Amino acid sequence: QVVEDGPAGDDRAEALWRLADLRRRAGDLAGSGEALARLVIGYPGSDRALSALDQPELAAAPGVGTRERGLVLFRHRLNEKAAAAFGALALPGKGREAAEAHYYLGILGERARDPGAALSEYDAALSLQPPGLDDTLRAQTFWDRATPLESLGRLDEASQSSASVAGAAAGSEHAAEGMFR
Repeated sequence: QVVEDGPAGDDRAEALWRLADLRRRAGDLAGSGEALARLVIGYPGSDRALSALDQPELAAAPGVGTRERGLVLFRHRLNEKAAAAFGALALPGKGREAAEAHYYLGILGERARDPGAALSEYDAALSLQPPGLDDTLRAQTFWDRATPLESLGRLDEASQSSASVAGAAAGSEHAAEGMFR
């Protein structure tokens, strides 16, 4: 019941971890995998989500693939492992999944202090996101793309990228600020 009705965040992540352990001990490996999957998908920033990636029951759980693993690794700043996961998804023909992977690879480029690589990844993400496909991701990509442009001294382009946020998603938290950045 704590899993369903209890507090959110780390407490719920801990409850899912313990539920997975109880199910595993009872011989219910599928149920254990299901709890671990809910943990990884719902709480990728929790320490238990990172631990869950090493559990064999998770391998057979539906809904947890390379993307979800990459998000956990990304949230825990395991940048090289996250880059490998997202790199495997940034393939031609993968559509939105590839666009999102390139977006995260852009952030990882920034973390590595490589604005050129970050910009290339953000541009790849935008090229895979025609307007209307996922305007929230498109808007966030425009917003984040401005940072490496600024660090490369390409201020006019950075300003244009920031201003593009409102066109991509008027409801974005950065839409108003993007017009004046």
